[in-house]
Amino acid sequence: MAMYLSNIFGCFSECSPESERYICDGNVCVLKKQKENIGKQTLSNGNKPKQSLRISFARKRCAACKNQRRRCPSDCIFAPYFPANDPQRFACVHRIYGGSNVGKMLQQIPPYLRDQVANTLYYEAQCRIQDPVYGCVGIISKLSQEINIEIALAQIQTQIDCHKLQVQQPKVELNLNVLPTIEAESNFDVLQGQNSSAPEYQFPWFN
Repeated sequence: MAMYLSNIFGCFSECSPESERYICDGNVCVLKKQKENIGKQTLSNGNKPKQSLRISFARKRCAACKNQRRRCPSDCIFAPYFPANDPQRFACVHRIYGGSNVGKMLQQIPPYLRDQVANTLYYEAQCRIQDPVYGCVGIISKLSQEINIEIALAQIQTQIDCHKLQVQQPKVELNLNVLPTIEAESNFDVLQGQNSSAPEYQFPWFN
């Protein structure tokens, strides 16, 4: 009884909030190092192996298996394309297409194309969620309209350039046609002078 009381009083006397060496473990004050050693021994003895395995198992599940609340097998077809750190990716695809349908599509496609297919399905699902009426078709039509507008602008620009060249070309032609007109007028005057100096012939049958 005296030993028990001494242990209690020893606990109150040496175990305080400011104490750095002792920790109160029930009715007995033990050193902190001993407490740490006890904790290490419990971990080394394997008292909590199941909890660590559960944590590692939960981390290995892909987003699809985690969403469906099922075990993720080693050959899961969703694991390479829907990782656990991006659950929104599978949630969008599952909302639009359904998880089973996505799995069937991935199984029917060669392995080297599955990554592109998964990215395409995710993009189309996002577009469908943002625009339930048109989906990705609305984006395609918008881009095609922009391309057509750029082509029309290029055609109009070429027509403007052609008209500018046509306006500048007649000025050059007028400057080049000045000399031929002067020469033609001088030749016409010479012919008139020759006709006036030439003798007049009278034909009897016109008289």
